[in-house]
Amino acid sequence: MDNKLEIIRESRAWNEICKAMDDGKRPHSLVFKIDESLHQECSMLLSKVFLCQKRIDIDSPSSKNNDIGRGPHPDLILSGDIGSAPGIDRCREIARELSIKPVTAPGRVAVIFSADKLSLPASNSLLKITEEPPEGAVIIFLLPPDGNLIPTLTSRSWTFSISHVPEKISMPIPGSDTEWMGWISQNDKRNVKDIVEDLDKWINYSLQRKEHLLAAKLESLKMIASGKKLPKTMLQDLILFVVKEGIPFEHIPGDFW
Repeated sequence: MDNKLEIIRESRAWNEICKAMDDGKRPHSLVFKIDESLHQECSMLLSKVFLCQKRIDIDSPSSKNNDIGRGPHPDLILSGDIGSAPGIDRCREIARELSIKPVTAPGRVAVIFSADKLSLPASNSLLKITEEPPEGAVIIFLLPPDGNLIPTLTSRSWTFSISHVPEKISMPIPGSDTEWMGWISQNDKRNVKDIVEDLDKWINYSLQRKEHLLAAKLESLKMIASGKKLPKTMLQDLILFVVKEGIPFEHIPGDFW
């Protein structure tokens, strides 16, 4: 996580936000475009900026807000998830929650993940709160670099962008029976999303080694996994059949998934 935080802290966008805060300029609506792999860290850092009494308190161990990102904060509202925006009902709740008097911070902060995926009704439900925000309230829209909000929301917001895309992480594919057993064992405490991340790392590893046929197989497995039609155990078995045992897709019954 530290490397990801440094990517954000060293960016021009981050420095511009901090300078604005130092100059007493506090936006009430903020659009931040950054690679989705950095959204979690970005939400934590931005929340600290607006929830701390002074910017000098952001990294202070004694700050009342130094636990932001580690657990619930009474004045922080997190909505949506990476890849999934909140619906209209949740957006209406955000508008109401921002109007509540803050508990410990100068104001309340709402972070909306995957804001580029907001439906038109959900986006429209946030127009009033961005045009007439409660005192001290800040709403942060997190988007990927190529994402966009509806123009009426964008026009009410400060927009910043970090174009840096982190280097793709690779991971060797299990080779021996022991390594495969270890991978299967660790999946007891993981979900399908975690397995998809493994496939991503295996694809990058295969491409680095110029094993393009293997990478293509793994990409096909990733597409099946991302379709969310297979339970974890069946997905795991399919990966074992195709990657470990080398069974071609065409030899696997079509109703397997």
